Amino acid sequence: MLEEDFNMEVSKKVLRKMPTDTLKDYLKEDNRYVSQAVEYAFEILQQERGIDFSPDEVLRIQNLIQKKTIAEQPSYVRKQEQENKNSDIKPVTNQASIFSKNNIIFLSIILSPLLGGALLFYNLKVLKKSNTKNIILIFSYLVVSFLFIFLFNILYTNYLQGFISSIFNSDYLNFRYSATTFKIAFKTMINLLFISYLWEIFFGKHFSYQSKDITFPVIICLIIYMAFLFF
Repeated sequence: MLEEDFNMEVSKKVLRKMPTDTLKDYLKEDNRYVSQAVEYAFEILQQERGIDFSPDEVLRIQNLIQKKTIAEQPSYVRKQEQENKNSDIKPVTNQASIFSKNNIIFLSIILSPLLGGALLFYNLKVLKKSNTKNIILIFSYLVVSFLFIFLFNILYTNYLQGFISSIFNSDYLNFRYSATTFKIAFKTMINLLFISYLWEIFFGKHFSYQSKDITFPVIICLIIYMAFLFF
C-alpha cells in the first residue's frame, strides 16, 4: 500500500481538518500512510493541538517515520545505502541538547526569573513542544514569581523584619545583610518550586538529554545588566 500511496501528494491543510482521533491513527505502527503524512500528523498533534507525548512515544514515532522513509525509497537506493553503511541502521536516540533543570534554577536565582523563562522556552523550541499551553505556563511562572518576590520584599521590609526582631529581642535582623539573606532564600524557594513543577509538566521526571553549556546566556544577561547599570 505504501508503494501505491508514495506518489500521492500529502497536504498538511487536509490533515488539519481531520479529528484528533483520526490523526492519532496515523501514528500507529501498522498504519498504511506514507512517512510525510505521519510526520505532518505528529507535528499537528504536538505543536498545534497541544498533545503531550512521552519521551518513549516520541522516540517510537521518530523511528516509525524513519522506517517508512527508508521503505519508500526505490530498491536500488536502499541497496546502495546498505552497502555504503555496511551495518544496520541505528535508531533515533532521544538525546537532545538542552539547558538542564538545575542550571535554569541556578540562573533564575542568581540573575533573574526572566532568564529562567527564556531558557525553558528555548528547551521547548528544541524539543518542538512550544505550543500555546506551554508558553502560557512559562508566562504565568514569570508573573507569579515576580509578584510573590515583590510582595515578600515589601512585607519583609515593612512588617516581618520588625516582628521577628521583637520576638528574638535582637537588632540582627535589621541589618542589610540579614535582610538580603531572607530575600534570597525566598527567591530560591519560589524558583525551585515553580521550575521543578514546570519541568515535570514539560519533560517528565526521567527525560534523557544532554546538558547544554550555560556560558553564552550568562554572558548575554550580564551584558544587558551592565548596559542598564551604566546607561
